[in-house]
Amino acid sequence: MTGLVIQFIQQTGPYLIKQYFVAWGFAPAEFAPGDAAKLDARRAQASVELADRLPAKPWSELVKTVPPGTLDGFGGPL
Repeated sequence: MTGLVIQFIQQTGPYLIKQYFVAWGFAPAEFAPGDAAKLDARRAQASVELADRLPAKPWSELVKTVPPGTLDGFGGPL
């Protein structure tokens, strides 16, 4: 049987948490050859899908959408 092994690890500063999150699993998968001529179109489609799911905007746009002072100190020490 072929498949896909999956591992997720979430860590932060060891002084902030006592236990790290670690999960793993296996998902059955099969390889099927595809039409290489359609590869660019499929990549473009995947990029559009990701852009819709995970929108990203420049910091300058965020600053314009929140009240003044809201982001003061962002990125500073905890």
